[in-house]
Amino acid sequence: MEQVVTLWLGTFKSREDFYKYVYVAYTEDGDSIASQFEQDFDIEYYDRDTVEKDWVETMETDLYVLLEGFSYDNQIIQQFNKPEKSYNSIILVYDFEYKRDIHKIDTQNYSIEMIGSARYDTDI
Repeated sequence: MEQVVTLWLGTFKSREDFYKYVYVAYTEDGDSIASQFEQDFDIEYYDRDTVEKDWVETMETDLYVLLEGFSYDNQIIQQFNKPEKSYNSIILVYDFEYKRDIHKIDTQNYSIEMIGSARYDTDI
């Protein structure tokens, strides 16, 4: 069955900074508090169980290196052009096609951009 995944690549100073960025907190009542990632890209709902993410120590431009080991990596990698700059952070949200106007966030502490969406087949 064909599905869609959206890819974000970013640059963070440390693993800790990256994981703070994507961390979803919860109130005492169990309600979620949006992560900075969700706030930056105005994402209201997606299945948080379908997210894969990682921070790598070495900045990289090669998608084969950045996405190796992620689900459906061989299918996904082929659908993107080689990035023009280096990244050390990856977020993949499966079964979600991002359609907002916000595509890039640059701050003093981090930079992250939505690279695009790709199709993958769960039957392959």
